[in-house]
Amino acid sequence: MELWQALLLGIVQGVTEFLPISSSAHLRVARELMGIAPSQAMLFFDLACHLGTLMVLLWQLRREILGRASAIEGWNYRQLVVGGFVALLPLPLAYLLCKQAHLSGWGMQATSLFWLVTASILVLTEWKAREQAALPRTRQALVIGCAQALALLPGLSRMAATLGSARLLGWQKRDALLFSLLLAIPTVGGGALLELLQLHKMGGLADAALPWMSMGIGFFAASCSGALVLRAAMRYLERGNLMIAAAYCAAAAGLSWWLI
Repeated sequence: MELWQALLLGIVQGVTEFLPISSSAHLRVARELMGIAPSQAMLFFDLACHLGTLMVLLWQLRREILGRASAIEGWNYRQLVVGGFVALLPLPLAYLLCKQAHLSGWGMQATSLFWLVTASILVLTEWKAREQAALPRTRQALVIGCAQALALLPGLSRMAATLGSARLLGWQKRDALLFSLLLAIPTVGGGALLELLQLHKMGGLADAALPWMSMGIGFFAASCSGALVLRAAMRYLERGNLMIAAAYCAAAAGLSWWLI
């Protein structure tokens, strides 16, 4: 991998991670266009980029994580922790099923198809979601967690799935957004740990040629671009029209199908 490719991929990760447009699909398209083949080294690079945006998210939500600021209206800190735990319950089973289905080997056509599914979720959310007076319930977190588990499919945005399901359950925009972002922290961190353990089990940690310079550039680029985009993305998701993101995902799906 060239250093300029690492820089560009890191920027792609940082810009798309906090928007409901599937960062994984963007990275896959970018790698295809650059002619970068999947490898163990690329898996390490992807982990570095994801950890870069994770650091940004931890800093942005540090008050909510430490319980110094209210995250979900009507919930205390204990309810937030319980809700997060409940939402994570479907993830391990979904991860194992995805491994059995070898989703990483699915072609670009599958990614384009699920990009269209992401667009459909955003359209449905914009048309049907209503902010209700009732406060969020902890057991509703399980529905949001199931939606997040479906986002393991290539091209299906995790943000669109969690934000959309919370909104359709009647959560206010701010509550749905913060819960989705908070849920990303253990999801991304746990996913990175699982991948590292899997590589270690397969001997990949010793055999892979680690592109340390590329990883550092990817981490730095993802962190910087993510920091620049996160607050703007949060304002858009809390106040903006999701039809814009839906139209973008539909256009990206069609373009990627045509190009690749």
